[in-house]
Amino acid sequence: MNNIMAVKGLNWLGDAILSLPAIQCLKKMFPDKQLLVFTKSYLSDLYSMFDFVDQTIQYDCSLQAYRKLKILQPGTCLILPKSLSSACVCLLARVKNRIGYSAEFRSLFLTNSVKLNPDLLKTHRTHYYYNLLSALGSPPSLSPVIIKLKMKSQEDADNIMVDLKITSNLIGIAPGAAYGNAKQWPVSYYLNLCRQLIDTFNCSIFIFGSKSENYLCEYIKQNAGQNVYNFAGKTSLTLLASLINKCKLYISNDSGTMHLANLLNIPIVVIFGPTDDTTTKPLKQPYEIVKINLNCSPCLERTCPFGHQLCMTQIDVNEVFKACSKYLFNNNV
Repeated sequence: MNNIMAVKGLNWLGDAILSLPAIQCLKKMFPDKQLLVFTKSYLSDLYSMFDFVDQTIQYDCSLQAYRKLKILQPGTCLILPKSLSSACVCLLARVKNRIGYSAEFRSLFLTNSVKLNPDLLKTHRTHYYYNLLSALGSPPSLSPVIIKLKMKSQEDADNIMVDLKITSNLIGIAPGAAYGNAKQWPVSYYLNLCRQLIDTFNCSIFIFGSKSENYLCEYIKQNAGQNVYNFAGKTSLTLLASLINKCKLYISNDSGTMHLANLLNIPIVVIFGPTDDTTTKPLKQPYEIVKINLNCSPCLERTCPFGHQLCMTQIDVNEVFKACSKYLFNNNV
């Protein structure tokens, strides 16, 4: 009998993090199975920080995923993405049990096709992934996942703190949003926020983001003042986690790194606009959501369909600063 159970992972950091509680439940349901997560290479470090994942299998394209699935031949694969290609790859690799949602005419490619209740889309995204487990039996209740930072990345983060002479008062910000620019609070607002935080709390600021967001982060670094450092595109995922873990506060749009900070129990101020905080808010406290209610939001679009992006531009810098101050004063920064 095949002792391997696989999960076809998601392609975005935030989605991948929100699927972790369901993956943990899957391991609890089948503790004697070897649990493998098939994931894009840039997300493999994420799963390496959780004990319930026995191994990550990296791929960069569907052909690589097919070949590796074919070689390992897991008996069951939980297919988290809703794309047709994800289900097709598992079928072609002859995975015996293929479980996923029946979206995009995928039922023909699945052995266990789970019908999606539209009401589930109105709840937190963790329940969307958790619901798939019902095809395998009665899953245990969702419970918090525990992240374990890598020792090497913690040492590297410690060395960075020493080299930059940072001993306290560190704030992390992430001004980008990989899904689309509609989710981005204007970079000029982040710049003004950083200036206020530095003037008020005499803090240092680490700016995080992807390589493609470096220009945003560098603009803030060059104009915000002293003790501002740009790490965009310069860290592995494990080092990113260890650096975020040094922060007393994390400020972000609705983004994947926001959920990473939440896993680390770092207080978060998160700015929501076109996305729905009901479905993608942080999993646990402490956090503060800053948003305004407009008739057109949440639209869930990558770019503003009206061209004004009012759901973000009308969020005042002072309002976000006030939310930040609550955590910073409470922690005696």
